[in-house]
Amino acid sequence: MGTEANFNFSFKEIQKLVNTNYGFTCSVKKLYGEKDFNYRLLTKREGVYYLKIYPKNTDLNFVRFQTKLLNHLSKKTELTTPKNILSKSGLSYSHFRDKKGFIRYLRINSWIEGRLWSKINPITNNLRFELGKEAALITKKLKNFKSDFSNSEMQWDISNSLWTIQYLKFIKRSSEKKIIKSFQNKFEKELTKFKKLRKSFIHNDVNDNNIIVSNNLYSPEINGIIDFGDSINTQIINDVAITCVYAMMKSENPLEAGVNVVKGYNSIFKLEEDEIEFLYLAIAMRLVISITKSSINKIENKENKYLLISEDEAIKLINKWNTVNQELATYSFRNACGYTAHPNESKFNVWSINRAFKIADIFPSIDKKNFYNIDLSVSSNWLDNRFIDKHINLFENKINWLKKSESNSIIAGGYLEPRILYNSNNYSRLGNNGIENRTIHLGIDFWLKKNTPIHAFMDGIVVVKTNNNSEKG
Repeated sequence: MGTEANFNFSFKEIQKLVNTNYGFTCSVKKLYGEKDFNYRLLTKREGVYYLKIYPKNTDLNFVRFQTKLLNHLSKKTELTTPKNILSKSGLSYSHFRDKKGFIRYLRINSWIEGRLWSKINPITNNLRFELGKEAALITKKLKNFKSDFSNSEMQWDISNSLWTIQYLKFIKRSSEKKIIKSFQNKFEKELTKFKKLRKSFIHNDVNDNNIIVSNNLYSPEINGIIDFGDSINTQIINDVAITCVYAMMKSENPLEAGVNVVKGYNSIFKLEEDEIEFLYLAIAMRLVISITKSSINKIENKENKYLLISEDEAIKLINKWNTVNQELATYSFRNACGYTAHPNESKFNVWSINRAFKIADIFPSIDKKNFYNIDLSVSSNWLDNRFIDKHINLFENKINWLKKSESNSIIAGGYLEPRILYNSNNYSRLGNNGIENRTIHLGIDFWLKKNTPIHAFMDGIVVVKTNNNSEKG
């Protein structure tokens, strides 16, 4: 639930609390939060601090868990995380009774200077890579953190995300509801396997308002990650998914954005193959939780605008993520982690060594036994690229002449060639860093008569068939 409605602390009350429990005077600025009361404290001598006041009826064990976790992270580490400031009684937290008589706990942490990720523009692939590294350093440090505290029913835990099914009715637009239901069904089928993945304490909320970026506008760096209020013991891959989600927001190509995070993360903390298999769905389910939470809060906590801060971007992202092929995403993440893109690539390579086919297997109606390969790349010595660029008819004439002079062979063009051909708008798209142009040929050309029968050289399934009638298609 959101911060308690119609309850607040005056700045004078905050100043008195700080002075009574920590012994210094300060100015106060209110910060927004989901559940807690958060403040920025500025002192004349000691500097800048962060104050958190917990909601009423907060379990003391939870407060102790959080302060213990922050103490663990701050010991002998290259991480920059909030550090606990000891109270006058020598503890990492303190307590008081509010004006209604409720006991409340509070703690003060060091302040990490910088800008919020949500305010950064542009966000580069390198910055996403560095974010992945920073998130992984937290995972690495928390791997040996021990605590008996458990929050097994936490709604922000991706492994518990199927609670969202009962709130599907809160999603108003049918298009989003359909997408969310599809992801819920897929995740439910895989939940048993998912729950067997490696577990550890994780941050669990590396969102765009918890990532601090340096004030350097030309070469920004990650200064730190804050707010460990949602830390839990759950699947490690969940933290990767959450970090990916907020690095993907506002990006044109979310998969590319996620791949850079995963590369950075894996460079510090090695991901296992079975974890990568679930990353696509884990990303989707974090978005499902976020959108569902926002839909509920519109009704139950509409006075707290902070709770709706990421709703629009989450909806845009889940629509984009739904168009990303799950296998392509998984293979891309595997490649980013140094594995073969396809898990069966090695088996295929061994199998393919002893396989061969004849031209007649593919073109049974053509009585030819050889291919004549031509070079259509940008470095071709056979073809002046001006023919392709500006004189396409001359290019076609040269191909037709070659078909006559090499009449006993099938004219074939190469796979993965960089070609000047792709200079029309049909091969451009808006990417994360501006306009991107495709230059690589992704097939094999055969110059044959129209309606020539083409057979597969072995049993299989046709995955894609298209007739490209676009300009220079």
